Amino acid sequence: MPAITLEVSEPVAAQLRLRHGQTGQILERGLRAVEAEGELGYQSASEVLECLARLPEPAEVLALRAAPSMQQRVQELIERERDGKASSEELIELEHYLYLDHLVRMAKAHARSRLVRE
Repeated sequence: MPAITLEVSEPVAAQLRLRHGQTGQILERGLRAVEAEGELGYQSASEVLECLARLPEPAEVLALRAAPSMQQRVQELIERERDGKASSEELIELEHYLYLDHLVRMAKAHARSRLVRE
């Protein structure tokens, strides 16, 4: 695996020191987030929760979709799990995405029921 040297602020360096074994994963997730900027759809749990905290109209909830890059990452993780090649960190990441999907599905079910009652 190639080694790289980064120049970061002292607060960032301190955080990275605390998560030394996760540096590669942190960079990978950060790159995915940067690449997803400007995509339609949510990329993280915080985006979904912020949307739902605004108490949106049912149509807005029903329009929630995962960003294409997130969908691609979930598919990669599912394939790695199926092939028995997923690391424990990847399995945790996949579980996180699946839980987020569950929350969105529950919100959509509630939104549909609100539409039926209106």
